[in-house]
Amino acid sequence: MSLAVTEQRHAHVEGLDRARPDAIVRMLCDGQTAAASAVSSAAAGIRDGAAAMAATLRVGGRPIYVAAGSSGPMAAADALELVGTFAIPTAQIQIHIAGGMPTGSEMLGSVEDDTSTLETALTGLRDTDTAIAVIDIL
Repeated sequence: MSLAVTEQRHAHVEGLDRARPDAIVRMLCDGQTAAASAVSSAAAGIRDGAAAMAATLRVGGRPIYVAAGSSGPMAAADALELVGTFAIPTAQIQIHIAGGMPTGSEMLGSVEDDTSTLETALTGLRDTDTAIAVIDIL
């Protein structure tokens, strides 16, 4: 049986366990540089997303985070930051993570490709809400 793409080993980590520490650090740094470049090229989309979120909050809409796998805790951390930084009531924020919110150190990889509960999770989505999908891009 073939593994889902999200469960397969990233091609760039082949031999990582045998690499010298300086090569590993360089690989990690290169990955961070590539990520920063990707964010820079998405500046217009980030601006538009921020404007949509501001409009949502002005009218009492809900920021609704949707994520799966390792993106889930990142979505939760971002959503929870809204409470302390912007005093947005917790009841106004929704977080939907495939398989549910992790409560321990285990991530349920088997559910991150399952979209069967997404429609139910987004029931009640209003025109005044903003849905934020947090995803990993390989």
